[in-house]
Amino acid sequence: MGHSQAAHDDVPHPIDPEHDVDGKKTASWLFWWSLAFAASIWLSFLFFGLLTDDELIRKVDQAPTTQVDQLRELEKTELAGAGSRKSIDEAIKAYVGK
Repeated sequence: MGHSQAAHDDVPHPIDPEHDVDGKKTASWLFWWSLAFAASIWLSFLFFGLLTDDELIRKVDQAPTTQVDQLRELEKTELAGAGSRKSIDEAIKAYVGK
């Protein structure tokens, strides 16, 4: 009888999908994977923001500015008194001297 009882205990139980789910394990798995997913999305946005800032600096701030350089040269010659007008320094001295 002992032998048949041991053989009866070794029989695998049938799979019951309604009672086979471990709630704590499933909730823990869902929590940690959703946290990992949110962190990866956050890191992706952070990385994308850094890349767009770098591209903006590279394309706008470090781009050759021929038009701005020409305008600065024109301003420099105008302020130095090109033509018949006074230079900016002479105009300031005349204004302060009054």
